[in-house]
Amino acid sequence: MESRLIAVTFIAFAMVASGCAPRGGTTPAPTHSAAAATRITTAPHCPGQQDNEIDLWPLGVADNGRTYTMVRCQAVDALLLHTKADGCRWTTVQSSDEAVVAILPIPLPLPPGGSTNEAYIAAAPGHSTLSSSLVCPSGTSERWAVTLDVLR
Repeated sequence: MESRLIAVTFIAFAMVASGCAPRGGTTPAPTHSAAAATRITTAPHCPGQQDNEIDLWPLGVADNGRTYTMVRCQAVDALLLHTKADGCRWTTVQSSDEAVVAILPIPLPLPPGGSTNEAYIAAAPGHSTLSSSLVCPSGTSERWAVTLDVLR
């Protein structure tokens, strides 16, 4: 438990330091299961990136309704978990403006049944909403959305 608390504290500090922080002052610590950003190697042609490496900042179900401020070339990994055996499934996460926040075409681990996992990169200044729905056989659904404001 102590190592998880340290990891969550590190994520909150790194998000503030990198400019990927919620609007309104303090950064709430992520409450989903991801322990830290995952470093990946890609070719997004981002100025100032060494060896084309970027960090994927984790987003989860608990981030629903939040707004994060990012700069171009920062990336997020939206992992929406649903592990109950009730037949409900998260739909694929979609960006409301692919010119601002675009899908990052990288291989990701296959999430458990009922879950979804997509990576997105801040491509241009503006704002975009990432969204998904938890759709159940009973006809009920739950909406998930996170707004990403890209500054530069």
